[in-house]
Amino acid sequence: MAIEIRPVTDDEFPAMYRALNRGFGEDPPEDDPDGRSLAAVLPAERTVVAFDCARIGGTLGDFDLMVYLPGGALVPMAGTTVVTVASTHRRQG
Repeated sequence: MAIEIRPVTDDEFPAMYRALNRGFGEDPPEDDPDGRSLAAVLPAERTVVAFDCARIGGTLGDFDLMVYLPGGALVPMAGTTVVTVASTHRRQG
């Protein structure tokens, strides 16, 4: 079956949060096990998740940032965050 790559829904955010905690080798904090504090600053539409059936194989998010270019131009850019790949999905090409 093909891997589906898309943003998470609000209902799927807790599963993404658990997957990214696994990727960083951490347990979710007891006071925020579903990642609502992260969801407050990283909306679901700013995420990209790889779903292999119902299992999450990878996560990615981005924040809106601004960067100065040589010459002084200020332009928008995306700052990547929460990049993980499950051990079962690494080195797959």
